[in-house]
Amino acid sequence: MKGDSIITFRLDTTTIIRILGALIGFCIFMALVRGGAMYINSNLTGDGLWMKFNMDNETTLPAYISSINLLIASALLALVCKLKERVADKYWKHWGLLSIGFLLLSIDENISLHEVIVHDYIMQLLEFSGPNHFVTGVLITACAALSSAFFLKFLFHLPTTTRMRIITSGVIFVLGSAGVEAITGYLIADGYQSQKIAYNIGVIVEEAMEMTSVLLFIRAILSYIQENLFDIISLFNIKAEVLVKEQLPIEA
Repeated sequence: MKGDSIITFRLDTTTIIRILGALIGFCIFMALVRGGAMYINSNLTGDGLWMKFNMDNETTLPAYISSINLLIASALLALVCKLKERVADKYWKHWGLLSIGFLLLSIDENISLHEVIVHDYIMQLLEFSGPNHFVTGVLITACAALSSAFFLKFLFHLPTTTRMRIITSGVIFVLGSAGVEAITGYLIADGYQSQKIAYNIGVIVEEAMEMTSVLLFIRAILSYIQENLFDIISLFNIKAEVLVKEQLPIEA
């Protein structure tokens, strides 16, 4: 016997994206204010409240917001994975792997595990004595290339709009986390210190690109859910009822 699987919950993609975007914008604005204030007033330290908006540190508001956004992306991917598994979709495991990947990125955002691996292991293995920004950039680029190769068929099975949205978000993320990361490494190697305006701007640009790319990815997945998994009955009402398009078997 078969029946429709009905899920009832609140769903308003526009509002979700606006809220997350506002939080990201606030973090970027305050990071710029902090950098400008420290540049103008050389006696101002980075401690206290100012440190909470430092995009180059953990346990700060930008780091928490980034971690939450990555966690939201992981949860959405897990939802898609579960729905795809129930209808025996060919690529449901790929959704699951993506969910796990974003969960690990969310954790790493707070503990910076990748920096420990790069600094304590990879740099020593390569006997590299320069700033770890260069090695981090190469590592991120390599991981992105391998991931792209692994998920290539999965990407091309997606609707064109979804595929382009995901690719765009991925390109922005890699350009920020690898490209701008390497530039900030050059600034350090060239004699700039963390309090210098050029380095601070580089860090803000890098983090802004990463946060924006994750936001675009969340929007892509939310749109995919709406456009391909659900028949929207009342999307922008207080309560939205959604009906999974596929007919799911009812367990006895």
